[in-house]
Amino acid sequence: MRGEGSRVGSLPGSLRPGDSAASVCIWGDGAVGIGLAVALSRTRPVLLVGPPGVDDSTVVIESSGSITGSARVRRVPADRAPASPVCLMAVKAFDLAAASRQSRLAGNATHVCLCNGMGLEEQWGPGWDEVESAVVLGGFERTGGLSVVTHPGGLLVLDGGIAAGLFEGSGVVPTPCDRRGLAVTRWAKWLVNSSLNPVAALSSRRNDELDAAGLAPLVWSVVSEILPVVPGEFRDEAMEKASGMLRFLLAESRNRCSMLQDMDAGRRTEIDFMTGLAAGRLRDRCPIAFALSSLVRAGRPGASSGTIPGSRISRSVRRLSRTVSHRNSWDTGEGLRRRGS
Repeated sequence: MRGEGSRVGSLPGSLRPGDSAASVCIWGDGAVGIGLAVALSRTRPVLLVGPPGVDDSTVVIESSGSITGSARVRRVPADRAPASPVCLMAVKAFDLAAASRQSRLAGNATHVCLCNGMGLEEQWGPGWDEVESAVVLGGFERTGGLSVVTHPGGLLVLDGGIAAGLFEGSGVVPTPCDRRGLAVTRWAKWLVNSSLNPVAALSSRRNDELDAAGLAPLVWSVVSEILPVVPGEFRDEAMEKASGMLRFLLAESRNRCSMLQDMDAGRRTEIDFMTGLAAGRLRDRCPIAFALSSLVRAGRPGASSGTIPGSRISRSVRRLSRTVSHRNSWDTGEGLRRRGS
């Protein structure tokens, strides 16, 4: 994957800011896709790709918060997406396989992947080494229809890569990083998403409400369990970065994480690419992560065992929380690297 491999060249000439003939194709009309489409539409036409079945039409999208504005963009169904100079993949991890096939069938060759989770290379299939990575660090929350609110956090991109030049003039100032830094940050974000998201989603709380509810130790315990999944060459740095992220999110972030948004809307979550991935790899070495993954899967519509009532889920989360040790090291993130070594 580019961003964890070779450097990518400069922005294609057909995508210079202000080129009215240029088009950036954003695959995924969720919160991240809408927010970035609003920003990029300031400098170039943007095509927003939704799921098969959406109408091919011009729509108005809106964003408030760290990205503010509105735009009129064309939205097309995935099975009718045309070729585009650059494609930003902002779909859910479980939709990446279908989106990558459809994008390549349309003749697209330049892709930047913004997806959450790990195990994405298996979803993409052949050609993953040619995909550039970028890491979305801010929060994106859908507020209804095609409107979102965005929370500060930034965008990490490959220094010298396609994404580094793509956002020029958009109001989004990406942070360039070398390929090792991108890999470390992807793993750090995975640790954060895999620990905080299921606890927030199952308890129906914003990030900054978890500590007051006594659930922060449960979040740190999941980090402790799943840390061995992170490759040894990135583990210490990823843990240090993840600890800082978690301390901020638990203390100050009023964001409703994407997993909570998905569960509230009755949509499939990305648990299999986060906590569930760790549970599958570590098995009996991560009982709390396994339990949380199972609750998330069972709590969504379409689960084989039927949907678990929210009251039962809340009781299960509280019981899990009571089983967690309240050692100070778990409250601050200190000492977790030793557990992952």
